[in-house]
Amino acid sequence: MKNLLTLTKQCVRPSSSNKWRAWLFIYRLKANTGIAGLAIILVTFIVSLASIVVVNLTYSTFLSGRSTGMVERQLQAEYALKSLVNVAAALIAADQSPRVDSAEDVWGVFMQGAPVPDDMLQQLGFTESGIKVWLEITPENAKLRIDQLDTQNLQSNAGQQTGKRWKDVYTALFKKLHFDDELAKPDHTGLFPNQVFNSEELAENLETYQRTDVDNNNSNLPTNNGKITRIGDLINIPGFTPKRISVLTPFVTVYGNSRVNVNVAKKSVLEALDPDLNAQLIIDYRNEKSIENIGELREVIGEDVFQNLAGRINTETSWFQVIGKIEFGGGISYFARAIISAEGGAQTKTNLVSLQLY
Repeated sequence: MKNLLTLTKQCVRPSSSNKWRAWLFIYRLKANTGIAGLAIILVTFIVSLASIVVVNLTYSTFLSGRSTGMVERQLQAEYALKSLVNVAAALIAADQSPRVDSAEDVWGVFMQGAPVPDDMLQQLGFTESGIKVWLEITPENAKLRIDQLDTQNLQSNAGQQTGKRWKDVYTALFKKLHFDDELAKPDHTGLFPNQVFNSEELAENLETYQRTDVDNNNSNLPTNNGKITRIGDLINIPGFTPKRISVLTPFVTVYGNSRVNVNVAKKSVLEALDPDLNAQLIIDYRNEKSIENIGELREVIGEDVFQNLAGRINTETSWFQVIGKIEFGGGISYFARAIISAEGGAQTKTNLVSLQLY
């Protein structure tokens, strides 16, 4: 037994010859009975344990190095994304025609999202290759205000008229976004199991959710919540499934006023404003030149349609959404989302309202 212990110690000494020592030890014990099996298990266990310790130390070192690299990347990305938001604010402030916002403005090149030019990347501190940076500046007045129902005065005639008008607008938009066919899914809130709400019912639910003049509610719909303050609030309304919200988000906002900028609004938004409007006429007209005054549309869309539409449109934007994206090698990406307000006048002034980094 003493010889066994001595040989075992020799086998597990921290030496490059450990492996052949272990096999030699096992070979010598082949003729023995009783302790041979135990010795094999013991030596195999010790050698394996030593290997695991080495692997773990190596892996820990690798993780530590990688974590340090990721922290450096994250800090670099955070700095660059904040700088990118400042660049967007500077472009908005440099607008020479704040009363007429369109894709022709200095920030317009990024309205649909575009890669940041190399010279701007260098100014932001990116000199290494393989980094991709995108910037998107979206006028919030290109969208519909989702909270425009007159929820406090729905019992008055004026409130009822306003409510019906906006419910018609929302219903039209929901239909154009295919809420009644491809996106028709059962309610997700659990309040109405297996019920599928159509576009008209969604508009009703949207109104009921925001009303503040309801004493009790017999329909199980949530009420007395007040105006929606962020698009994410829609998830609490029956029928507004996550998929529907995802599709709806580019077309609605909670910022700005209720007037839609006809120079930048999408076709679906324009069409939702009035059922008799041929939105393509406006799009074709603005492609020739920016609309400086909504009065120009009288002869484009017809006097009757113009009169119905005049109170819902304008040519300027006072709120912008900025999205920045930085992509490093290996598919690692970082994002920034900011809301910037712009105050027109002799010189446009911008204000950073919110900033999210993720």
